[in-house]
Amino acid sequence: MPHYLIMTKKPSVRKDFAKALGGKKGLLADYDFELTNLRWLWMTLKEPNQQTPAYLKAKYEYWKLKYLPWSLDDLFW
Repeated sequence: MPHYLIMTKKPSVRKDFAKALGGKKGLLADYDFELTNLRWLWMTLKEPNQQTPAYLKAKYEYWKLKYLPWSLDDLFW
């Protein structure tokens, strides 16, 4: 049987999930689950020059006024 770990951003959200699911651990729709929470953001974006095609890397490597404003169309999110 699959086991799923559900991570929430904050303890308060984990408590809300636990209330809705009937506890911190359990069985839901034939899946075992366990809830946990983080205490800080755990995902970050890459630097802008790492999100662009090779020919634009130099433009996005430094925050130079001549290259600002940046175009969101140049970035791969």
